[in-house]
Amino acid sequence: MSIIQTIKNDFKIIPFSVKWVLLIIAIWVFGWGFVDPMLSIYMKEIVNNYSLVGLLIGFSNLVAMYVAIPL
Repeated sequence: MSIIQTIKNDFKIIPFSVKWVLLIIAIWVFGWGFVDPMLSIYMKEIVNNYSLVGLLIGFSNLVAMYVAIPL
């Protein structure tokens, strides 16, 4: 049995809801792949200091991590 056939058979076993979640996550990551490089350029125009841009992006990641932690 070929590897393609094995993947097709395994994909049929995955529940439909899991497939939807995987698709949504893939779209999310693909979108951030386009936005993330432009975010630092946009912030550089606002604050005009590369060190502050790094701090703002780092702080935003810390806030995102804090929000994602279940309370």
